[in-house]
Amino acid sequence: MYSLRTSTCVSSLCCKSRPFHSSSLSLSGHNKWSKIKHGKGVEDAKKSALFGRVNRDIIRAIQTGGSADSSLNSALAIALKEARRLSVPNSTIERAIAKATGEKGKAAASAMVYEAMSPSKVALLIECLTDNTNRTNHNIRNILTSHGARLAPVAFMFQKKAQIRLTLQDPSSFDEVWEAGLNGGAEDVEKLETGEVEIVAPPNLLAKLTTELTTPPHSHELVASELVYVPASRDLVEELGTEEQKSLDDLVEELEEDEDCVRVWSAV
Repeated sequence: MYSLRTSTCVSSLCCKSRPFHSSSLSLSGHNKWSKIKHGKGVEDAKKSALFGRVNRDIIRAIQTGGSADSSLNSALAIALKEARRLSVPNSTIERAIAKATGEKGKAAASAMVYEAMSPSKVALLIECLTDNTNRTNHNIRNILTSHGARLAPVAFMFQKKAQIRLTLQDPSSFDEVWEAGLNGGAEDVEKLETGEVEIVAPPNLLAKLTTELTTPPHSHELVASELVYVPASRDLVEELGTEEQKSLDDLVEELEEDEDCVRVWSAV
């Protein structure tokens, strides 16, 4: 499992295993081309962001599951299935796996968690995976500063949990899943508005419960299996106004666009 060790608001995780700018041509006679170029640029940026998200999902799945073998790591199997559905190039998938595992003669990247506080007093945990800690430290600090945020010791405001989401083979089998989950050590089993079932449990039960609920006699379809950070108390959750929420969204978006950032968690 992972252990969280806080030091100067940068935590080290022990792991088992864009800004986009577009400007159109101002010369007369090039208006049509500039619109085409701008449209293509937007689509390219969207595709880049999408591939970046899938890349992060693959890396995080390997971190969580502790294996780059999808037959042994259900979270990775889901991430790879999604990557293929979105036609992510094999080279992109291979680079993500290599970064997480240290293949091709390179050492595995180090997992880091940065603790920070936004200007609106929202606690953030920023998960990163890096082969150059100086670069990552510099980039994360610069992004935080540019948005008026700062490093701060906020790890105590979060709890790590196992989170599993399932699609039931038979909608009427919720009671069965509820009972199996609680008997297996789950803290909460809830049916979501989407029809999926979400199971929350202590982090050490992630693999056990995932296996139990997706193999006979249950055999429900696995949607997600991951370790998540949730607010330690509802009293720590901040209620934001429209402008504050937009400011936070912009900060999180820029953090997640950094090449070393895997995911950002917020107490909101």
